Amino acid sequence: MTEPPPKRKRSDSEAAVNLLTRSDVWFDDGNIVVQAQTTQFRVFRGTLAFHSPKLKALIDALPEDATLMLEEDPVDWEHVFKKLFHHVYPDKEPLPFAVIAAFARIGKKYEIEWLLRNAVERLNLAYPSTLSVWLSSDEKSVELAIVPEPPLSSAHATVLEHVLEASILARELNLARLLPISFWWLSSPARFSLLVTPRRRRALRSRQNVDTGWVPTARQGTAGDDVAMASRSRQPRLYSKTAMPSLSPPSICVRFHKSRV
Repeated sequence: MTEPPPKRKRSDSEAAVNLLTRSDVWFDDGNIVVQAQTTQFRVFRGTLAFHSPKLKALIDALPEDATLMLEEDPVDWEHVFKKLFHHVYPDKEPLPFAVIAAFARIGKKYEIEWLLRNAVERLNLAYPSTLSVWLSSDEKSVELAIVPEPPLSSAHATVLEHVLEASILARELNLARLLPISFWWLSSPARFSLLVTPRRRRALRSRQNVDTGWVPTARQGTAGDDVAMASRSRQPRLYSKTAMPSLSPPSICVRFHKSRV
């Protein structure tokens, strides 16, 4: 009895092809395949080139029938492509925080100005840059920007849940106006311990642009005096369904600085 011939070992390229997944954003008549990490999309090059000068330059430099390779998170691209080609995520309806963050990251990097503007307007509603806007904020105004995420019961609770991610996003995209209110929320030891899980702490340290430390509080004459005084004289409606953070010194905060050279 003869032994069967040994099976041929698969090459690395064959193994890589088997790992690829096809996104829901796939048009049979599409004329370009876009690959983000191991996820592929089939869309229309003319639409991509129209909305993004950077994507147009990448497409124009491609050989015929080549795949456009992108390095960003495929989940971010799926949100963006669903906006472009499936016409979901209407402009006047609230969106999940993950979708807003994807619009901001992709819009900034690939110069899709209207997409970035869409994200920034929502973030400004959720994380006001002035004390007067912050004091006048209520649940209804925040719900215009962000969808409450189960099991959280409100849009405000969702905003607080993502305040650390919003701070990091603001630094990555140079959106400094989002930082003051984010830092103030993070100054509560209770909020900080809930937000910074071991996994997030490791992620922050790996970026080499965030550290933690003790800082003076509003009672010691820092720039937070106006916020602290306002919180004592009038409890903002922003916290109508959540506890006011403690301002007693010392407070824990996140202090961003430039990455080490």
